[in-house]
Amino acid sequence: MCSLFLRFCKVLEHGNTANTDWCHLILSLYLFVAEFFKKRFSSFINIFRKREEF
Repeated sequence: MCSLFLRFCKVLEHGNTANTDWCHLILSLYLFVAEFFKKRFSSFINIFRKREEF
């Protein structure tokens, strides 16, 4: 997903710089959201595992 998006950005870079800025903004937002959900999801899994132990 990420590499595909970066390849898309490279294509847009040849067009103009405004598109590149949008690409980096969207990519950083995507990475932030992915990291946020990864943390949430891992804590949720840990809670679920602890419940199974009881």
